[in-house]
Amino acid sequence: PEIDPATGLPVEAAPAPDATVAPIQEAAPAAPVENPYGLTALFKNGDYVTWSVGIVLAVMMIGSWLIFITKWLSSGRLIGQAKSGQRLWSAGSLEDGVSRLDKRNVFRALAEDAQAAADQYSQVSSQVSLSEWVSGALNRSIDDINSQLRGGNAFLATVASSAPFVGLMGTVYGILKALLNIGLSG
Repeated sequence: PEIDPATGLPVEAAPAPDATVAPIQEAAPAAPVENPYGLTALFKNGDYVTWSVGIVLAVMMIGSWLIFITKWLSSGRLIGQAKSGQRLWSAGSLEDGVSRLDKRNVFRALAEDAQAAADQYSQVSSQVSLSEWVSGALNRSIDDINSQLRGGNAFLATVASSAPFVGLMGTVYGILKALLNIGLSG
C-alpha cells in the first residue's frame, strides 16, 4: 500500500466507477409556488366583501398620500414665499415692496389687500379707525389663506376615524370565512 507523506497513513486506492450505477441526475427546477397569502391570491380567491374592503382601504390610502404630498409641497412653497417676503420690508415704500414680490406670493396678496383697505378707508364713515379697518381686511385675507391650507383635513379626519373600523371589519370577515372553510373541510 502506498503511504501518504503528510499523514503517514496508508492511502487506499479509489474504487473504479461501476458501470452498473447510473450517474446522479440533477433535479429539474421546481415550478414557482404561488403565495397563498399575497394580494394576488386575496383578490383572486376573495369575494365581493373582500374586494370592497380592499378598494375602500386603497382609496383612503391613495387620498391620504395625495393630500400629504400636496400639503408638503404647499408648505414648502409657503416657506419659500416667506423668505422672499423679506423683500417687502426692505423696500422704501409699500408699492415698491409689493412690486418686488412674485404675483402668486401670499404675502404680496396680503400687502395688496392692506393697501386696498387703506385706499377704501376714505369712503368709510369715521366710526372705524384706519388700523381697525386695515386689520379687518388683513384678518379676512389671512382666513382665506388658512382655509386653503386646511383643504383636505376633513378627508383625513374621516379616514383616520373610519379606517380602523373598515380594517377590523375585513379582519373579522376573513376570520369568519377561514373558520367556515375549516369547518366545511372536516
